[in-house]
Amino acid sequence: MDWRAKLTALPVTRRQLVAGAAVGGGLGVAWWLWPRHYTSPLTPGPNERDFGGWITIGRDGVVTVAVPQLEMGQGVTTVLAQVVAVELGADWRQVAVEPNPPAGLYANIPLAAKWAPLWSNLPSFASDPDSQLAENYARSNAFAATADGTALAAYELPLREAAATARALLAMAAAERWDVDWEECLVERGIVRHAEQQLGFGALVAEAAELDPPDPPPLRVAPASEDPVPAEAELAPDFPRLDLPAKVDGSFLFAGDIRLPGMVFASIRHGPLGKPDLTGFEAAAVEGLDGLVGVVKSRRYLAAVAESWWVAERALKAMRPVFAGPPAVESAAALEALHPVEHDAHRRQLVAVDAADHQHALRRRAPRGGRIVAVQQRQALATRPLGDVQPGIQATLRADAVQPSADQPARGLQRGQRQRRCGLVGAGDEAGRHNKKPGDQPGLERSQAGISRPHVLCAPCRPESRSLSPYPRNCRPSPHW
Repeated sequence: MDWRAKLTALPVTRRQLVAGAAVGGGLGVAWWLWPRHYTSPLTPGPNERDFGGWITIGRDGVVTVAVPQLEMGQGVTTVLAQVVAVELGADWRQVAVEPNPPAGLYANIPLAAKWAPLWSNLPSFASDPDSQLAENYARSNAFAATADGTALAAYELPLREAAATARALLAMAAAERWDVDWEECLVERGIVRHAEQQLGFGALVAEAAELDPPDPPPLRVAPASEDPVPAEAELAPDFPRLDLPAKVDGSFLFAGDIRLPGMVFASIRHGPLGKPDLTGFEAAAVEGLDGLVGVVKSRRYLAAVAESWWVAERALKAMRPVFAGPPAVESAAALEALHPVEHDAHRRQLVAVDAADHQHALRRRAPRGGRIVAVQQRQALATRPLGDVQPGIQATLRADAVQPSADQPARGLQRGQRQRRCGLVGAGDEAGRHNKKPGDQPGLERSQAGISRPHVLCAPCRPESRSLSPYPRNCRPSPHW
């Protein structure tokens, strides 16, 4: 009997099948949303006790804080430990930190929510840091990336809750000894006090770890913070950086200090700009070199692998790799060829000048070292004489030559008169002859749709502002002109 016949013989109706699928889907969703427990990689020592997977306290009173973020100089090691010290009531001198590997307990949920478009099919829902989607993704994938300044947003609350729980348990252990209410005990500077009685963390940690923690954790009213004070740079900080002493004496372990069993090192060479292809190397030069593991050859690089980086680097130098390729672009020659064009563009600027103040506007707005070499006058109508209207003035400032615009409509005679009255330097006659066309009537403008906005082209200007419109892009009159 084939499988279709077997399915047909099953005593299941369509309604029962649909109902079962609905129940199964609901169970699947419920299982996916069910809260999970994630273990902590922070392992307490023989004389230490764990509190919430974030803190351990030893019999010597040392408080160790788990730091799941990478310390790259931003101070995350100190700021997370400071959060615990303030909430717990520990003395800063008894606080230590321990870098921890990624784990579901240390998930960076706010960052996962920010990066939701990278991993979620429903980014609009997953982009909320409080969403179950973001939390499930971050915890199930042990997502603890260090980025975007999210350390406090991700870890301040869980660290405060762990520290508040530890503080309450220490106070409970002391209260049992003194037969008082634990809420009457004061925890500060690594000491639990009640009236004249006091005990350190180390003396209470074993008993505290056996008690049931309060739920919810009794957080302090105010979180960890610092108020700026005058002359702060001259004062000793309340919470000195924990990572600086080890970085100063050289005992701090960076990624380059990690050593694993059987670990090897590589040194690599790529070709210079314009010569990307590896064409040859002297393999015989490293035969029998002590500590050399092997040589890796590729089309665009050569690498030596050895028991130490120094041996690998020596091997590469000895092999003298040769690279070839198309000739590189000569940057200096290219810049030299482009310099006149860039300089010419830099010496231009377009500014507006009202017709009423054209006597002084051009001189006032001309930049230092620039001169006006061309003027354009525009008329409103084609049939109106030039003398009957107050036209605007367009002037082109160049440092080397006169290049009147091809669309200048003014006649040479009237233009020259206006230039002389304005005291402008340049060739009004040149511009007039350039724009004169057969059939033009003296003293009349060619047809225009209306009065165009008067403007002046002068120097200097940004190279990208090459438009001849009244106000070109990125080019405006300087207020100092």
